[in-house]
Amino acid sequence: MTTATAPAPRPNRPLTVPDRAALDGWTRHLDALGVSRSPVRDTGYAEFVSVPDPDGIAWELWAAKPEH
Repeated sequence: MTTATAPAPRPNRPLTVPDRAALDGWTRHLDALGVSRSPVRDTGYAEFVSVPDPDGIAWELWAAKPEH
């Protein structure tokens, strides 16, 4: 008997950018190229966007907030 198993979770690949202005620049660049991305998300200490690649890995661009 064969049992179904869930696929292994794909890793996230976080990359940092210097600040929110740089994050906004990247979102504009991705949008101009037609790349699918998440909206900018706010964690309280940083803001980030996720960009999935064809293999299902979520690349993340993070900008720390100045007060953190």
